[in-house]
Order: sequence, then structure tokens, then C-alpha cells
Amino acid sequence: MANPESFLEEVAEEVRRDRLFKFFKKNGWIIAFVVLATLCASIAYEWRENSEISRAKTNGDLLTLALEKSQKGNLEVLLELLSDNSPYLRPSSDLMAVTKLYYAELLYNIDNDSSESMSVLKEIFSNESISTTLRQLAKIKYLLLFSGDNKVKQDLIDELSSPGNHYRFLAQEHKVQTYLASGMSDEASRQIDILLNDLEVSEQQKRRLMDLKLAIR
Repeated sequence: MANPESFLEEVAEEVRRDRLFKFFKKNGWIIAFVVLATLCASIAYEWRENSEISRAKTNGDLLTLALEKSQKGNLEVLLELLSDNSPYLRPSSDLMAVTKLYYAELLYNIDNDSSESMSVLKEIFSNESISTTLRQLAKIKYLLLFSGDNKVKQDLIDELSSPGNHYRFLAQEHKVQTYLASGMSDEASRQIDILLNDLEVSEQQKRRLMDLKLAIR
């Protein structure tokens, strides 16, 4: 005699199969569409990622080549990257900013003329579409080249010395140099002590400041 429970389970299984078959028959195209859409999205994402990597590599190679040639005194290739017909592939604001930073530095090293370099640096830190870190870097470089009005210079130092600025310790070290240039050795020494007691100041900068403090004495 057949087991009634086993028979009922078989019937229930058949009912489930029948319902599942009807479901797939009715909604199969939706499932196929979802699977196809997911597959296409995955392929598109991979293509976009590979495309971005390839673009970044191409732009990096262009900048490296331009720097190699520019360091020999020929800035034309670097200037071409900054032109309206730049060979860069869809350059970001930050990539153009980095290129301009290199250009400003090489311009000063080759011509030893700070005015044009400072003009390029000012163009960078005045552009709000550029990342904060690069704008601050451009401004600290501008400060190191600045030799104008002392009030303007002090305002720059105060701004760059503010908490949260990536280059605040360099700006504070520059304040030491400013004190020394004005004959304020006591103020310079006090500023050095402040920096030496700051745990965030790098060991390399602390060694530099220690040497400077010994020279003041």
C-alpha cells in the first residue's frame, strides 16, 4: 500500500513545477531582459574602466616626454600640452594644473625670472575648479618666490599657516626666515620651538629647524 504522505508530496511537487513553468512562460522575457541588461552594464563598466586607464596612461606618457624635453631647456613641448590644441586626451583641471606647476618651476629654473612663474602659479590657485591640495601647493610655491610688500607676504603666510592647510608647516618655517630677514632672531627662535614641539612636523623639517636654531645662537 502506497504511503499517503509520499503521494501528497509528489502531488505538491508537481503543482510547484507546474506553477514555476507557468511563471517562466509568462515572465521569462522579463528575466531574460534583466540578465541581458546586467550583462551589458557589466561590459560597459569594464570598457569604461579600461578606457580611463588607457587614457590616464597616454596622458602620463605625454607629460613624462614633455618634462624630459623641457628639462633640457626646451619648453615648447610642455607649452603644447597647455595649448588649446593640447594632445592630452580629455584632460582634467587637476592634470592641467600639475602641468602648469611643472611649467612654472622649469620656467624659473631656466630663466631665473620669478615674475612669469608667479603669474602661472597665481592662475592655478585662483582657479576654483582645481583641487584644494593643488591650489595650496601653487600658493606655497608662490609665497617662496614672493619678494614684494611685507604686508602682502605676511597675509600669505598667515593664510597658509592656518589649520587644515597641507603646507602649513612649510609656511610657518618660512615665517622663521621672514623673522630672521627682519633681524627678529628671538621671534624666529620662538617660532622654531613651536614647530619642534609639534608632533605633526616631519623629522626632516625638525632637523632643518634644529640646524637653523644652532646657527641663530
